[in-house]
Amino acid sequence: MEEYWPQHKIFFIATLSLFPEQLRDMVVTEVFYKPFFAKDDSRFIELTLMEYEKDGYLKYEESGEYGWKITEINAQKASDDLIEYLDRWQSNELRLLSIKKPADSSQQQKFLYEALVGAYKLTPGDELRLTLDDIYESPRTDIFGTPFWELVLSMQFSEHPKANITHIGYDRSEDGLYKDDAQPYVDFKITNQELLRSLGLASKSSEPLDNEDPREYSYNGLLACRDGSITYRGVKIPFTQQQTDVMRVLMRRPEELRTYEDFTDPHANIFGNKPLTDERVTLSKLVSATRKKLDNAVGQNCVTNTASQGWTLKIHPT
Repeated sequence: MEEYWPQHKIFFIATLSLFPEQLRDMVVTEVFYKPFFAKDDSRFIELTLMEYEKDGYLKYEESGEYGWKITEINAQKASDDLIEYLDRWQSNELRLLSIKKPADSSQQQKFLYEALVGAYKLTPGDELRLTLDDIYESPRTDIFGTPFWELVLSMQFSEHPKANITHIGYDRSEDGLYKDDAQPYVDFKITNQELLRSLGLASKSSEPLDNEDPREYSYNGLLACRDGSITYRGVKIPFTQQQTDVMRVLMRRPEELRTYEDFTDPHANIFGNKPLTDERVTLSKLVSATRKKLDNAVGQNCVTNTASQGWTLKIHPT
């Protein structure tokens, strides 16, 4: 099993692939290193360049006493290897030794969608920018880092691309140098019209009015809006009120088992104060009816039952 790449390597290979002109004929120095190399150490930088040359990404030569000039770039090799790496990431085939492994890619995609909705609310349109902090509440700070680049690059480098990336980079200070805590960001244009329509509808969902106002949940194209509706890729699913309440319980913890107690909890408010002769049978029938409508809307089996325990919502991205 292949290991995760450090974030600085992904950024470097992605730049070689997408914007080779930014690095061709560039003189690499200790000042240049951020965020392309892990350390501002000349020996480490040269060893990394040697590794990239050996792997066929580039050629370089010495330039001055403490610099190296990138003379040739193989953008196709960089693209091919990046696509292969991202495919393995999306299939959860990567490992990370000695450091806690990040959430799987489907959960990461949920983070991405929520960040896209937030970015669209600020600047409606098909051209958006996302930063690390837009997506993750508590990013890691080691050299591997939270998988920001894997996630945002997958918008373009995937079987079903959703955007064209127009710029990638890190924040710089006023003197043009990179900050110690430089934020990575990506500029892109959304090319998938279904995604764009979904973001437009999601961004119109009303903000919470008070603590009693329901939260908004999103998961792999599903959106539980604050107005009480449930949509899939922008299209409303005709659930009853009880079925909507069932969906909200499932969407609070997608891909996790939701027990009978989760649905009968008073906070779920599915049955209210209505007395039931056989609560489990009634709930099973309600979930079954909800599942049929959801499966028809999504086009796949979305809810699985674990006998005598509960139900799990899982949608495979398409």
